[in-house]
Amino acid sequence: MKKIVLSSAVAIVAFIYFFLITQTLLWYMFDVDINDNIPTAIDYLQYWKEVYNFRECADKTGYFGHEELLATIIKWGIDCQGASHGILNPIFYSFFSWGNWQYDTPIYSNLVFTALGIGLYNLLASPSLRQFGRAFLVFLSLYPIYLLNSYNSFQSVHILIACIVSGLVARLVETDTPKVRRRLWLGLLAAVGVGAFLRNNWALFLPALVVLPDVSSRRRWAIIICSLAGAALLGFAFDATRSPYPYPEFSEDLRPYVMPALAKGDFSILWKQIGINLQTLIAFVGKGDFDTIYGLFLLAAATALCLGLPPSGRGQRLSLFGLSILGVSVVSAAALYYVFQVMLLKIVLQGFLIVVLASVRYIDSRRLAFFLIVNILFLPSFLERFRKVGEEYLYAPEKRLAIETFRAQTASYFQNISSDRWKNTVLIFSYTPQLLGLPPCVNVMDTWESFLRERDYRVRTGFALVMDPAIEKRLLEQNNLRLLTTTEVGRLYAVD
Repeated sequence: MKKIVLSSAVAIVAFIYFFLITQTLLWYMFDVDINDNIPTAIDYLQYWKEVYNFRECADKTGYFGHEELLATIIKWGIDCQGASHGILNPIFYSFFSWGNWQYDTPIYSNLVFTALGIGLYNLLASPSLRQFGRAFLVFLSLYPIYLLNSYNSFQSVHILIACIVSGLVARLVETDTPKVRRRLWLGLLAAVGVGAFLRNNWALFLPALVVLPDVSSRRRWAIIICSLAGAALLGFAFDATRSPYPYPEFSEDLRPYVMPALAKGDFSILWKQIGINLQTLIAFVGKGDFDTIYGLFLLAAATALCLGLPPSGRGQRLSLFGLSILGVSVVSAAALYYVFQVMLLKIVLQGFLIVVLASVRYIDSRRLAFFLIVNILFLPSFLERFRKVGEEYLYAPEKRLAIETFRAQTASYFQNISSDRWKNTVLIFSYTPQLLGLPPCVNVMDTWESFLRERDYRVRTGFALVMDPAIEKRLLEQNNLRLLTTTEVGRLYAVD
């Protein structure tokens, strides 16, 4: 009980700290409050809308996705709205939020996830005061955490899971009691499994866990095979829960060739993908991109800290585990995502947290001090990155008027909510902040102009919002559309 109370106090202190730092950064950078957040960019708008609809109208809301394609589980008969990032993310953020879902609610949810992660790490790992102080200092030094907490991304929940995994691993390597070890393994597998339903790279962490058990080589090979099968199963399950992305998450040059090649068992396409991502990486380093350079810095720092662990016993196991996690992080970022320079930092960050927090009691103090000193040099670049993200995407209070104007213009056309989810869906061709003015039971299904031009397009959604005259003409030629109203972001049609 004493440990739970102490960990709760740690979480509360962490929440207050991150709240004050986030608010101070916003005051200093933009002269705004957390309450002024407006999710204006595509991904952030999607995140907000997915949670909003799930919270307020889960059983009736329209479908969410791309090209009118539905998640596999919907085809299996599991009725849900679908989501481009899996159905578990909206559930998580709905559970860890309170009151009405406002534009700033995700920020407070992020702060809760971050603080909860620190508290659970302390509870699970049971570090000494000195060890926790080192872990907490490392945690506070990671600039991306402050950036991710400041907008409605789904990234903070990955920080929470990374803290849980690191706490379980730290306890596991120190425990020899079979009963306790079994419980820790169950918790570890559950945490990674949940993570895999939030982002598929977590599934690849399963094979990295095989270095932790102290077993014979024959049993280890059996564990490796089972972990690979489990990773494949989790990857398939994640893909089944999210709306299909018909534009494969590979570099632009390879998109027409990826899926046919993989279907034939030709995995050489992945090596080409990794090669293109490495070229992109070099280009972004040359541009001085903060995300790319800092991600590489964390990767190098974590590798150096792992290599500095004791070369035998528990230190050796943690070193092998850490290097495995970092290797999987890089491979998954390079092979699974075409926005490599963005995903590298996010995935390496969670790997860094797992590696460093799990082995903090064995880390060489001089190497840790060197990391913290060098890390300070990135502060000016981080502040510039924070300013750029906020100005371009996040804090735009003037957008509120545009959102409310759009809401007033269109609200009367969405009053009759249908039991048919398609009728509660709007087909769109671009994301704009005004879409936040749609009611909670009305969702959006986007499409690319190129897809529309390549084939006949019989619209299944109940509504269509069109800005481009050429697209509008093509839709009218192929569908029975009825004009409802004209807005700042396009003409709203009912599909009869």
